Amino acid sequence: MNKKVRVHQLYFVIVNYNSSQLIERLIDSLRQEIVEEQIIVVNNSPEDREISSLNNGSINIIEAGENIGFGRACN
Repeated sequence: MNKKVRVHQLYFVIVNYNSSQLIERLIDSLRQEIVEEQIIVVNNSPEDREISSLNNGSINIIEAGENIGFGRACN
């Protein structure tokens, strides 16, 4: 069937802690299914510098500087 979902505005907030490779696969999967999306990645792991390679203009990366926890990162 391979139909992409078209939505008015959909935000994804993804919290990272040493999982940049998994997040890259997640973002690829989201883009295959959804046409219009806004992706925000909160990097809770200052050691994980690979996450900055995902920043291609359409992904907002917020560097927390430390592990602030999942709940706080989502808010």
